[in-house]
Amino acid sequence: MVESTTVSVALLILLLNINGAMSCPSMCSCGSNSYVDCDFRSLTVIPSGIPAETVTLDLDHNSITSLPTEAISSLTRLKYLYLNNNAISVISSGAFRGLTSLETLYLHYNNITSLPSDAFNGLSSLQYLYLHNNKISTLPSGIFSDLNSLTRLYLYNNDITTLPSDAFNDLSSLQYLYLYYNKISTLQSGVFSGLNSLRELQLQNNEITALPSGVFSGLNSLTHLYLHNNDITTLSSGTFNGLSSLQYLYLHNNKISTLPPGIFSGLNSLKTLQLQNNEITAVAKLANLPQLTTLNLNYNCITTLQDGVFERLTKLSSLTCKTPASKIYPLLHSAD
Repeated sequence: MVESTTVSVALLILLLNINGAMSCPSMCSCGSNSYVDCDFRSLTVIPSGIPAETVTLDLDHNSITSLPTEAISSLTRLKYLYLNNNAISVISSGAFRGLTSLETLYLHYNNITSLPSDAFNGLSSLQYLYLHNNKISTLPSGIFSDLNSLTRLYLYNNDITTLPSDAFNDLSSLQYLYLYYNKISTLQSGVFSGLNSLRELQLQNNEITALPSGVFSGLNSLTHLYLHNNDITTLSSGTFNGLSSLQYLYLHNNKISTLPPGIFSGLNSLKTLQLQNNEITAVAKLANLPQLTTLNLNYNCITTLQDGVFERLTKLSSLTCKTPASKIYPLLHSAD
């Protein structure tokens, strides 16, 4: 009798576990590999009853408007969360609390205008954060400070006007930062300090007017810097200090009128320099750029080229220097 009771209890526990594993919100479908598919379901809220063992939760292309506090905090195994293409305008404090395994968070194409300062607290495993194509105008200080594993941050196509000096503090793993198509007009010195792993910084298509000295200091791993299609008029002499790994620098389509002496000194890895469509009137002798192969100075207002201006660019193979009046300056030395 005891043995029979023991077997019955074991079977009951097994059945409960099986039922729990198979539970799924009625409006969603739950497949193998702990994947819960709730996309294109016209949902207005996050459904209840999502299995605790869920690894991938797909809620994209719905009509969800807000993310309440701890709405999905029980999903401690969740790695991939799709909330893109909804109508989210409010993210409550602690909305992602408890998601310690989350690696990828998709929040793009929503109506987010602001973020609580602790929006992403505790997401220590997060590697990819997609916030592009929203209406974010400000970033609270330290909002990303807990994201020690983050490698890619997508913030393009928003309404950001300024970046707090500590906006990107502690993002020691960040490799790619996308900030293009915003309304950023100024950059504070040190705003990117601590981004020791950053390889690519995209700031094109903003409203930046000036670049202070040392604004990019500490970006020792940076290889690509995009600053084109802004309103930059001046460059400080130390603007590009410390960018020893920089290979591609895009400064075209701005309003730069002068190049301070030594502005590109130390850019020993630079391969491509795009300066076309500015208002540069004179070019003094350029620094030794031992790896530079491409220099574009097209469509400026250049009237003066100093003797030997390009003589230290020993690997230069492509130089274009066409003026609006169609005057073309020849390459002043033969490339090796």
